[in-house]
Amino acid sequence: MSFIEKWLPRQFFLSLRWQFFSNTAQGLFGGLYLIYLGRVLGAAQFGMFSLATSLVAVAFMFVELRLHEVVIRFICPWDSTFRPEIAGIRIADLFCLDVLLRAIFLWGIVVLLPWIGKFFFVAAPPSDVLLACAAVHFFAKAGNSSAMGLIRVMNRFDAAAKLVAMEWFLKLVSLVILSRLFQPTVVQAVVLAGIIGLLSNVVIIGLAYKFWNNSYAGSVRICFHGMGHRIMETRRYIFSNLGISLSDFLVRDLDVAITGVFVRVELVGIYNMSKNVVNMMWRAVDPFFLVLMPELKKMQAENKAEALISFIKSVTWVLFVISLGMISITWASLVFFGNWIFGNDFSAISAIFPYMAVWVILSAPLIWAHPLASAAGRPEIVLLGSFIANLVGLILFVPLVYSMGITGAAIGWSLTSTLIFFLTAYLCFRLGLLRKVSSL
Repeated sequence: MSFIEKWLPRQFFLSLRWQFFSNTAQGLFGGLYLIYLGRVLGAAQFGMFSLATSLVAVAFMFVELRLHEVVIRFICPWDSTFRPEIAGIRIADLFCLDVLLRAIFLWGIVVLLPWIGKFFFVAAPPSDVLLACAAVHFFAKAGNSSAMGLIRVMNRFDAAAKLVAMEWFLKLVSLVILSRLFQPTVVQAVVLAGIIGLLSNVVIIGLAYKFWNNSYAGSVRICFHGMGHRIMETRRYIFSNLGISLSDFLVRDLDVAITGVFVRVELVGIYNMSKNVVNMMWRAVDPFFLVLMPELKKMQAENKAEALISFIKSVTWVLFVISLGMISITWASLVFFGNWIFGNDFSAISAIFPYMAVWVILSAPLIWAHPLASAAGRPEIVLLGSFIANLVGLILFVPLVYSMGITGAAIGWSLTSTLIFFLTAYLCFRLGLLRKVSSL
């Protein structure tokens, strides 16, 4: 039994273990996929790919409702008010809402995004690249969030973890095979990954339905009558989640787009590759974020305030130790082996990595703040913290990139990312969320 298992509840640890497996596989295979894609395309074409995917992601951010959190919040089998027939209808409502909104925005992206790209950027992504990225994003994401929330509610982290690992493994292997046959273009690489993403999404949705149906057979059904009213009952939570997604605009994708306005496209590729490495590191601690909310929600429902506070302290120390060791080893590896791993086009990564990686060490110990606020029904805390941090970051980001290039972009991104977690944790303490947890 590991020291982590001694400190944390058994069911939480089991879910966490599978989420670690999922994130490790996604971080490893997904990170290797982007590294290999960069080597195949070169810094300039990889920069073009990075710009296109960031623009599409920024556009779709307006329909990122974080429905997995809504499912956990409103469809809780351990809640005394739980009724399977109502929960099943709500699940179908959320699924339909997600697909419909994404379809509407896909149409808007097809019409507007090519024009926006040509207007703003020094080297705008071609229309075919933008359209391919938009279509792939839609088919890989439509309905996925509510399905993943349902899988987590049913404590089937194992199935989701295996599927995510397989998806990224197949993307990596297929890209390697494609590159051995001929030199792929950006569009060909995107479409190949998109086909695998679509198949994975279909399987995830099918598994979520199967797991739920095994316990509550026949309860999931689409009921258009009253659908709008039922969705409006969750509007406060949905709009808060949308606000959180929008308030994270800078640290998620807008940073790459802004960087592309001021620097050459090959430098955009270097910046995004460094960000990819840092995100690979974050994957090692992100499982805590995904698994914490159901556990915190359960402790709140059982009125275990003291246990919750002790649990949060344990998580804080575990994450600090993990993040500090992980970043130190990674930085040393980049200094000695960076050119061999990424190729000479990306030699500048080791210089900007420390600026971007410091946020992992500072923020990981505070990762509990977001799920604590969400589980307590106070998502506006996260919204406010994210909004202030991204607003401050945006004000600083543009002059930093303009004056310092990708080094300034790395500093601005890291500062904004860190500030989000510090502000959210501060607001949790300031508003007495921990002290009042027993009455929530």
